Amino acid sequence: MKIARSALITLLLLLLAACSSTYEVSETGADRAYFQNLGNLVPQDPFWVPAEARFESTLMDDEPVSARSSSVGANRYLLPVFPVAREALAFAVESSFAEPYRADRSAMALHLNARSDALEVVFRLRRVLITPSGGQGEMKMLLNLLCQVRYPAPDHREVARIPLQVEVTSLMNEDGTGANGEPGTLWKAAGELARQVAVELQSGKVRDYFRNREAFIERVHSTTGEPAPNDLPGVRFGPDGKHGEYVEVVRLIRR
Repeated sequence: MKIARSALITLLLLLLAACSSTYEVSETGADRAYFQNLGNLVPQDPFWVPAEARFESTLMDDEPVSARSSSVGANRYLLPVFPVAREALAFAVESSFAEPYRADRSAMALHLNARSDALEVVFRLRRVLITPSGGQGEMKMLLNLLCQVRYPAPDHREVARIPLQVEVTSLMNEDGTGANGEPGTLWKAAGELARQVAVELQSGKVRDYFRNREAFIERVHSTTGEPAPNDLPGVRFGPDGKHGEYVEVVRLIRR
């Protein structure tokens, strides 16, 4: 009798598993519209120091994260956590600092010494926890992040270390996308993470470090890299007045 009961339970479990599905959750129009509107969620206050977003560990990956509830026969969901988080976090950095020099965005080839140094804002996801209901219903997502603001190489001096955690719950369709035309849980969680990161990056814990602006600014010629003459602090152009001009650059690493 026990053997028959065990076999019946096994058969029921197999039947329930057969009824479950695996859904690869892709970006919807609502998700893209939500990210295109991040400027209204994430505070916009670019600082005069340039910075670049850097990603470590799993955030460098593109592999989806698998999630399934503990319910028997629940659906399995594959979510693009890392690329979505990267996009949101890069936006938070762009919203909080000046843009680093990019050769392909400048009309003039700047001398190496006329390019500002950029801080590195390094992100590491320490924990990802996704709890779907198993079918149509709720999905809960927890993202635990460590953000480190540091000097560029070779210094790598730490300016700030910011641990953050967000937890978002929202309704989902059977296939894991957001219900009722709303963005999915992943996109909402990533957007909220970006908002909190920007708030911290724009706070005094980072900006007070650079309160004495003049200590980090040099004026050099844009095409020769030569320092501006000390006896002419307001001079704009070099002796010929044609090729380049004296510009302010941010110096984090002393040359």
